[in-house]
Amino acid sequence: MLQRGERWTLFVANLQVAQDDVLWTLPRLQLDTWGNALRLRTDRFALQPINTILTAQDAFTSSVREVFAALQPRGDVSALQLRIGDVFHAADDWQLEANFADVSLESLHGAPGATAATGYTRLTPGGGVVILDARGMSLDFPSVYREPLLFDELHGSLHLDWDAQRVRLASGLLTTQGAEGTAKVLFALNIPLQANDIGIEMDLLVGLQDTHPVHRGKFIPYILDPTLLTWLSESIGEGVIEQGAFLWRGSLRTGATPLHTVQLAFNVADTQLRYHRAWPPVLVEQGIVIIDDSNVSVWGEQASLFASRVDRLSVETRLNAAGQILLDVQGSVHGPAGDGLKVLHDSPLAGIVGTTFADWSASGNLDTDLQLHLNLSDESVPPQVAVATRWHDVDLLVMPGNLPLQAVNGEFAYSTTTGFSSKALVGTLWGNAVSATLQQHHGGDGAAYSPGSTVVDVILATQVDMADVRRWLQLESLGFATGETAADVAIRIAPGLPPLLTVTSELQGVSLDLPQPWYKQADESQHLRVEVPLAGGVMPLSLDLGEQLHLRLDVDAGVVRSGAIGVNVPPPPLEEGVLQVIGHAALIQADEWFGLVKQYFGGLGKDSGQQPEAVGAAPQVRDALEIAVHDLRVDSVQILAQELHNVVFNLALDSEQWELALATDWLRAQLSHVAAGDPLATRYRIPRSRSSARYQTLPRGRCHLLGHARRGCRAQQPVPVRAAPG
Repeated sequence: MLQRGERWTLFVANLQVAQDDVLWTLPRLQLDTWGNALRLRTDRFALQPINTILTAQDAFTSSVREVFAALQPRGDVSALQLRIGDVFHAADDWQLEANFADVSLESLHGAPGATAATGYTRLTPGGGVVILDARGMSLDFPSVYREPLLFDELHGSLHLDWDAQRVRLASGLLTTQGAEGTAKVLFALNIPLQANDIGIEMDLLVGLQDTHPVHRGKFIPYILDPTLLTWLSESIGEGVIEQGAFLWRGSLRTGATPLHTVQLAFNVADTQLRYHRAWPPVLVEQGIVIIDDSNVSVWGEQASLFASRVDRLSVETRLNAAGQILLDVQGSVHGPAGDGLKVLHDSPLAGIVGTTFADWSASGNLDTDLQLHLNLSDESVPPQVAVATRWHDVDLLVMPGNLPLQAVNGEFAYSTTTGFSSKALVGTLWGNAVSATLQQHHGGDGAAYSPGSTVVDVILATQVDMADVRRWLQLESLGFATGETAADVAIRIAPGLPPLLTVTSELQGVSLDLPQPWYKQADESQHLRVEVPLAGGVMPLSLDLGEQLHLRLDVDAGVVRSGAIGVNVPPPPLEEGVLQVIGHAALIQADEWFGLVKQYFGGLGKDSGQQPEAVGAAPQVRDALEIAVHDLRVDSVQILAQELHNVVFNLALDSEQWELALATDWLRAQLSHVAAGDPLATRYRIPRSRSSARYQTLPRGRCHLLGHARRGCRAQQPVPVRAAPG
């Protein structure tokens, strides 16, 4: 003990205070007194033992003991000085100063806790200051974040004041360094000393600069809607956050959502935004992300989608009355038309249009205004889509089908409410001008558009050269049609079915090199309808000429695999490798039809190096369809320079042999040939007539009957035959 005038100084070394099993050691202590003043100084000591001792002392109020028990202060005080100006009025005149290191505090009623805090504090009645200069410090906000916020460095100051009603803490500008880069923090707490409905209130503002989007999650509270949290974690991808801010304002009480607000804002650059996992992402070159509780806004000043530019991008989320999170997306897209097809393939729109456009290709420019409305909480709710496009010299290749539409200009729109529409769509097809219109069929009077049932027809009005049609189909079998005519080319899009391409025309300007009665001059009218499903593999083609002639073909890479012709009747089912013919005709010019089949279907061959002969001259089929005529009923048949009436006509012809059968009410005749060089076999018989008793004389010889006199034909002399009596 030392006395200097009125001042007394007491020095104590290795002071120990014990409480049960806890021992608190003060290496050095200095106590100075003068008059009514007192000053206490100590050297390094640990906080944890004193915390245990204080909470066990009845001398402290229960509230003080509860606070120390909850805070669990730990760490070291390297130096402490307590000055009391008047020991008789100690509560009114005192000052505490301390240097501390690695101090940790648990959270109290939602107020933040801390670990590894290092710095200096000065406290006086009613307030004080804490200056932090820490390494590896973390702040724990259990009401806001699941994990403490860890900082490599943290420095700045905190200001405290209190009265009988509350304790208030407010920071100056805190600076932190962490994996996210440099952050600036403003922090405030309002701790009521009397119970109320609000509880502890906190203001927290964190500002970031030049950080990676992966670190945004560090400052996003877990108390947000789970669906929104999932969306936030998936939506913002690789890129740069040029500036970012997080704000919490309000109560820290659990479940007190109406009593606080959470806001985040980011200026992002070159950041991928996947606003919905089913839609293609957008690269935001310059944009803003704002989160206000469960409302999110993303505005893209500069963005891109594939190779297209996106203007006025807006992505918004909000809560509906049922507590579901809704997502609204708007934007204008400008760029290659091929990007429009990519969006169609890589989005839920593919489920609406199916595989219709899967193999289409496009070049040229496209402007698109896009609006999407999606339910993030309930994916069973179908999206609402509105797409308006403006086409600028777009070249389209429709596949399958290989249909080239060029220089397409105009407007095309789609809405999940009203369906498809167009305005002033024009272009060219095979060098001829095309105007396009859309028609929708909803399935009944008064029915509205439904993506699952509405049928859409895209109708192209143009001039068509039949040579272009033949080249388009790679089908030389249609060479009998020549000339140019007005035509409607329609593409029908029906849910669940491949697109159907239809060509209809009155064939004004087209001549048909067909036997009578189907021969047509260019200035005559005849209705033509061609149907081609645009599906991969074998392409079924239907051709109707008026109401009389119906042709069905299966075409694969320009090769006819099978065919069927119905004369005044529907054609029969197709059979692989066979061209079938059925029906009823007023006139069949068989010689001309044989020539037509030979020329356009490869049905009849010729001997090498020889000129074509009549039908009896051993026709051949080489790499072509078999010809099968089944009970074709004909009022008049002209065959091999003969005319027969009321004939039932059958023909079987392939590459090895052929057989022709004719039946009338007075004659049954067959003509067959097996191989080149073999004789032609013929036979006939005359059925008994019940209505005539006169004699009938056959033509001269069986071969002459069929208009053929060829060496090797087994002919006989005419035989008079009298019909049996009735």
